[in-house]
Amino acid sequence: MILEAVFILIAVSLWFFEFVPAHIVGLGIFIFAPVFGLLSWGETQNLISNTILLLFLGIFVYANALSRNKVLHVILPWFLKGASLTSERVILTLSLFCFFVSSFISNTAVVGFILPFASELCKVSGSENFNKRLLFTLSFFSTLGGLLTPFGTPPNGITISNLEKAGFHIGFIEWSSMLLPFSFFVASVVYFFLWFKFPCRVDLSDKFKTHVHGSLNRDQKVLILLLFTCVLIWIINDFFEVGVPIWVPIWLTCLVGFVYKAEGDRLVSVEDIRGIPWEVILIFLGGICLGEVILKSNLLNFLIESEYLNYVPTWLIVSLTVLLSGFASNTASASLLTPIFSMVSPEKTFLVGISSSFGFILPISTPTNALIYSTGHIPLRDMIRTGLTVDITGIITLLAFKPILFYLLNLTQ
Repeated sequence: MILEAVFILIAVSLWFFEFVPAHIVGLGIFIFAPVFGLLSWGETQNLISNTILLLFLGIFVYANALSRNKVLHVILPWFLKGASLTSERVILTLSLFCFFVSSFISNTAVVGFILPFASELCKVSGSENFNKRLLFTLSFFSTLGGLLTPFGTPPNGITISNLEKAGFHIGFIEWSSMLLPFSFFVASVVYFFLWFKFPCRVDLSDKFKTHVHGSLNRDQKVLILLLFTCVLIWIINDFFEVGVPIWVPIWLTCLVGFVYKAEGDRLVSVEDIRGIPWEVILIFLGGICLGEVILKSNLLNFLIESEYLNYVPTWLIVSLTVLLSGFASNTASASLLTPIFSMVSPEKTFLVGISSSFGFILPISTPTNALIYSTGHIPLRDMIRTGLTVDITGIITLLAFKPILFYLLNLTQ
């Protein structure tokens, strides 16, 4: 247990203080975890086929294809046409889009869809604060929007399943009506926090008049059609629970782009693969490896096998769950903790399920954080500080809403 704690502390410290480039730290975690016996070599090899990692690769390849074919240079003026392109209008529009659309399809897919557009906005804005605020908004609001429905994010379904095992049934309307005010309140606080932390007044209208122009050619239209087909498959998969892995639609889209005979180069080419930000992939790979070390740690086994969980205060449970979700995926956190707490009380099961969706301090904390970090506009230290504030906001709000949520759930503590 001491070795695991030291390993985790060193890795997190290196990421925070940036003594070594973050991707080198990620690669080091991946290599040294099995060297020190914290994971087996087979377990680390299996992490390479992680579902979200495969999704990232597909999103990056397709985003590169969109950029290389200059699709966004034509689309953006249409997308934001009709009023002055002020920074506030752009950020508010995209924040509402992410918040509500993520309640129906994967928040990772939503950010992956918008990220190429956001990246183009960052290139012409000329404002560092605007870039940071826009990208943080995409990540935070898409994750908070996932709380709105039972299928908005995997921890929701895991929580409901374990509550049903304890004899508490929660339907779609009950869940959404209960989580909507909570999520919206947190999102509002986060919106104004980002507004104060990253003040900016940018008018993008003139910049787009000179930077973007033209009409769509045939290849660009095909790329857009393929992208919307991919999104449609994601929606159908989520609604009807088809069971198609989330990475399959984007790679099918890339495959069609590879074989389609374009006017110039292929719609998706080898150049787009070379353009993958491999440093982000290494950070994420190290992150999921570190999460596996935490999930397999003797400390967690000790808590599981003991009866101390009955006496742990609620605020500590929520805080530790958020902390764990900062280093392991929210799905892994919910899968590990909700079955344990379902044997303790339904109230704590619910709180663990909701708080596992927080954890924004590192690129590895959520896939959406990793995506926005890949743009290069957000320093790691800014992500840690901003994410920590959002995490604390979520913890305080969840504890404050706890009596109301328990009443609506018909739970008694």
